[in-house]
Amino acid sequence: MARLLEAQRRVRALAVNLMPYFSTDPSELGEFGCGADCACKNCRSASHVGEVYEKEEIAPPAPAKPPAAPKMGGWFREQFGESRPEPMRNNMSRYAREPLGHIRMSLQPGNFGGPPPQCEAIPEKYKLRAKNRVTNGRINCPTRADAVRIVRTTIARAVEMLDNTIGELVRAREAACRGEPLGWPALGDVTACWLKYRLGVCIDDLSAWTKGAFRKSGTEPTPVAEVIRRLVVPRNLLASNQIAYTCDCAPCNAGDNACVIVCHAGACIPTPDRVIHLCPPFWSDAHAPFREQTIIHEAVHLTHCAPHGTCAQSTTQRATGIGWPECLAQFVVATNGKRLDPGQRRRCGFTKRCGPVSEACRQDTRRGGTRSRQTLPDWKP
Repeated sequence: MARLLEAQRRVRALAVNLMPYFSTDPSELGEFGCGADCACKNCRSASHVGEVYEKEEIAPPAPAKPPAAPKMGGWFREQFGESRPEPMRNNMSRYAREPLGHIRMSLQPGNFGGPPPQCEAIPEKYKLRAKNRVTNGRINCPTRADAVRIVRTTIARAVEMLDNTIGELVRAREAACRGEPLGWPALGDVTACWLKYRLGVCIDDLSAWTKGAFRKSGTEPTPVAEVIRRLVVPRNLLASNQIAYTCDCAPCNAGDNACVIVCHAGACIPTPDRVIHLCPPFWSDAHAPFREQTIIHEAVHLTHCAPHGTCAQSTTQRATGIGWPECLAQFVVATNGKRLDPGQRRRCGFTKRCGPVSEACRQDTRRGGTRSRQTLPDWKP
């Protein structure tokens, strides 16, 4: 009995350590053993091969919840399946540079996240048509053996120059209608100067790009689309082999390079004869570099009358705006990087309709648009 009580005491003492062991040997006392340091006879003589030592296992702490993976954007969103958000839009791109080469730092409120501007379409009637070479029958100059060659070459170059200018305006307008920057690189700086300060097109106003090819009244601002229309019509006429060219000098005034008859009794003829009279100065070597300017000028008279110097207007009157053939002709020449006819250069003046004329633009347009980009003007909104 004493031995049993002693064994139970030892078991109770060991239970405090949470590292108990028990015996699976039925020869031992009940289901308990004496312990590893027991010196009793049975413990000294037993082999203890049936003992199993078990260490109490403490449950490990619950693993911490891993942090949520960060949201990914851009290319990673597309690769891993997350939807890609719409890019934020702002209206910085809708305003001209101030000065050129620098984006305006101030933003107009209320235009963030908006869609591109809605632009009025230019009617299909005013699209470029196919080119047809001037035929011999359209040229009536029996006294000049080189007339056909000169006229064909001049018309082809004039159409090409018109195509270049029209193409630049169309591309710049399409870019503006997509919400892209107004001005360079879609619109050259020489073109911008001429539009704003010679033709009176306030290109810093987004509506100048979005409005259509026709105005309801002459008091409305002039849109770029109307400039395109007024260039496309004479271009298509020149390119379609519908104009006759003659050396008949009867209608020519002294000093005229060419002329057309579009007026009668001080009023425009609704459907004038499509004939351009080529006056003697037109054929001179001195005028050779400026023949395209002369042809474009006369073609604009045929398509839009524009009675500057032909009906009741003085030939010395200085004009501004898109309603005058000389301004449109000079605009095309300047935007093609060619020199203006010095005899006609002063016939298209400057306008302050869109603000004070930039001095750099004033100097640049006088040279016909041939200055380098390093000194280009600052055309401010």
